[in-house]
Amino acid sequence: MDVIKLFNEICGISHCSFNTQKLADYLLNYAKSCGFSVKIDDFGNIHAIKGRPKICLQAHYDMVCVGLAPEIKVQNDGLYLSALHSSLGADNGIGVAICMKMMAEFENLEVLFTNDEEVGMLGAAGFDGQLKSEFLLNLDSECDDEIITSCAGGVLIGLSAKSALKQSFGRIYEISVANLPGGHSGVEIYKNIPNAIKILAEFLEQNKCEIISFDGGERTNSIPANARAVVLCDEVLEQKIQNKADFISVKQINLNSKHQSLEKSAEILGFLTALKHGIYELGTELSTPKSSANLAIISTKNDGDLCALDIEIYARAMDNESLEKIKNTISKQALNAGFSVVYSEQSAPWVSAGDDFAKKVLEILKKYRPNAKITSIHAGLECGILCAKALKFGKTLQVCSIGPNIISPHSTHEKCEIASIDRIQKVVRQVLNAFS
Repeated sequence: MDVIKLFNEICGISHCSFNTQKLADYLLNYAKSCGFSVKIDDFGNIHAIKGRPKICLQAHYDMVCVGLAPEIKVQNDGLYLSALHSSLGADNGIGVAICMKMMAEFENLEVLFTNDEEVGMLGAAGFDGQLKSEFLLNLDSECDDEIITSCAGGVLIGLSAKSALKQSFGRIYEISVANLPGGHSGVEIYKNIPNAIKILAEFLEQNKCEIISFDGGERTNSIPANARAVVLCDEVLEQKIQNKADFISVKQINLNSKHQSLEKSAEILGFLTALKHGIYELGTELSTPKSSANLAIISTKNDGDLCALDIEIYARAMDNESLEKIKNTISKQALNAGFSVVYSEQSAPWVSAGDDFAKKVLEILKKYRPNAKITSIHAGLECGILCAKALKFGKTLQVCSIGPNIISPHSTHEKCEIASIDRIQKVVRQVLNAFS
């Protein structure tokens, strides 16, 4: 079975993060059918070994579900794979499919399918197995002329505050920002993709709206495509959306009505509009971020006479110093605005311990992509976590990452170039042959 057929089978099995059991069962049975010795741990990581391997292929099998996902209807126009009204899951389903293809071909191979990568790399963080191979080839990159040997670290910054509720009187509106393109909050953060939460907050502040509820965003690692608020406002908001009607909608619920609104509406909206979303520091290369933050999720919930407000921001940086700097910047701003701050899901930046393996992979890749280069990525990869795990067993892994061309992962606009899938699988096959 070829890679695309294997990928289509994967797409037919629900595998959103935190809901991957069906795909885990499928991969477990597939590995056994190929003659591999297989273990699955409490975190859902599937570790498969056959023969005496020198290389471990690694990919994660959960996906970011956006739109109609996990119902994925794969579209193939001959040039690209995409999905109808949902994310595609080429990140990292194509990597998984390539691993599966190689499992059917090679007698000496190690494969690690990690779970829940898209939600803080939970699977890799919990992996307690011992890798047998000297080299690890991660298949979670998204540009087929790049070999990744370093990546950003990240941290989820959770902000919480409570506001008293007050009785207010006026027009009640439901305001929505919907169907923005979204996108990956790391590799696409430099593109200035509009953020639905920011757009809505700025509109509400400009029109002196009082918040009844405010909810938006989809995932911590995707740029928000949708946000919705119910507000009280003295302004006739229907007249305020000229030139914005393609992405902002306004519906009046009541003309003159009483409702409980947030006493701190102005302060909250002021904080949201002042909070920076996007690149914080540029790297040495043009438009390459050194650090960035994604204002990812906002939610409100009434609790008696109070409203609880929760905000999630995912920050990334290419080194530990920059990661601490962006944490401090955002936290100081949040604390001054009356929010409590909690850090979670922190991962360290990764830099490969050696480059001999990467140079060999580059040599092979250049047969198909002459301008290929070794570089870094402003996103999280599991490579650093797995290297640290190996060190506990006294092993220094040589690691690099490759992958096919994937456009706008974590969004309904996600697509994957078919020709690049073929190129990457050929490279993987030749790398395995070179180290067999």
